[in-house]
Amino acid sequence: MIRLGVHRCHDPATQCPAFTFLVPQGWRAQSGLTWNQSLLNPVTPAAVAQSPDGAAWLALLPNAAYSWVDDGRMPEGSMEYGAPILRPRPAADVLLTMLIPRVRPGIGNLRVVAVEHEPAPPWPSQLSRRVQPGDDSIRATVEYTMRGRAFREIVSLVSRVAEPTPMPTLWGIRQVRYWFTFPALSVGGPVDRWDEYAEYLDTARRTFRVEPTWIQALERLFRQASDNALQQQQTWFAAQQAGHRAQVAMGEQLVHMGQDLSNSMDDIVIGGYEQRGAVYDRIYDDQYLATMGLSRYDDPSQPMPVELPYGYESVWSDGQGDYILSEDPSYDPNSAAPGPNWQRLDRTDR
Repeated sequence: MIRLGVHRCHDPATQCPAFTFLVPQGWRAQSGLTWNQSLLNPVTPAAVAQSPDGAAWLALLPNAAYSWVDDGRMPEGSMEYGAPILRPRPAADVLLTMLIPRVRPGIGNLRVVAVEHEPAPPWPSQLSRRVQPGDDSIRATVEYTMRGRAFREIVSLVSRVAEPTPMPTLWGIRQVRYWFTFPALSVGGPVDRWDEYAEYLDTARRTFRVEPTWIQALERLFRQASDNALQQQQTWFAAQQAGHRAQVAMGEQLVHMGQDLSNSMDDIVIGGYEQRGAVYDRIYDDQYLATMGLSRYDDPSQPMPVELPYGYESVWSDGQGDYILSEDPSYDPNSAAPGPNWQRLDRTDR
C-alpha cells in the first residue's frame, strides 16, 4: 500500500494551476515559476520534493533557449539574436556537460549508467503528449559521488532544434536556428538505499502532469506578446518612411521578416500546441498510459480524471488531494481509526 498527496504549482500570472505531481505522505514539496522577459524562454518552472530524511528527491531542472548560425561568425557564449550562441548538441551531451555540472556542483566520478530514447517524456507529455519529429528525447541514468557518498539520478530531458529563422545581420540575412531544452524531470537518491525509494521516485516521476488549462493560458499570453512585438516592429518601420526609397524597401522586407519571425516564435514556444486536437486522440492516449504505466480514475473532487500508477486493485481518495493505492481488492481505509472519509475510485480508461 502507498499513500500519496497531490502537490500543485499555482501560476499567479495566469491564475490557474500550472502543474501537479504526487508525492508520498511525509515528503516536503515546493514549486514556483519565474517569468522571463523573453519570447524564446518566457517561463522557467521549478519544483522539488524531498523524502523526510532529505536523501531522495524529485526535481524539475531549468529549461533554456539558445541560438546558432552555421557560418560561426559569432563566438559561443556571446549573446545574440535574443539567446546565448551555442552549437546545437544532443540531449545526452547537454545533460553531462552542461546541466548536471550546473545543478550538482562539487560532484565527482560522474558516469553514465544508461541512456534510452523516451517517446513519452514526463514534462512535455501534456504539452505535446508525444515527442515531435527531430526531438532528442532521452531518459538517462547517471551516478556520481557527492560528499563522499554514491548517488544515482534518473533524468528525462528533451532537446528540440527549431526550423531556421531568417534574421538581418551585419553580414546580410542569416538563417538562425533556435534550439531549446525543456525543463528536465529528475529523481535521485543514494545508491545504497535505492531499492527503498525506487517505488516512490518512479511514482512521482510518472505522475508529473502539466495542466491543459495552463497550456491554453500560456498560448493566449504568447500570441498576445508576439502580436505586440510585431506591432512595435511595424510602427518603427512606418516611422522610417521619411527616409529614402532603399530604406523603405528594406523596411518592408524586414516587416515581412518580422511576421515570419513572430510566426516562427509561435511555433517554437507553443511547441506545436495547435496539434493538441490530434494529440489527445483515443489511440495515442491509450499508448501514452501504457508507456507511462498509468491508469486514469474518476475523482469527483477533481475537475479532470487523475492519472495514478497502474497495477493496484483498489484506489481511494479523501477528496482533499490524498490517495491510497492498495494491492488488496478488499482493503477499505474507512475501517481503520477515525479520520478522513475515503471514497473508492473507478477507472475510466478500461
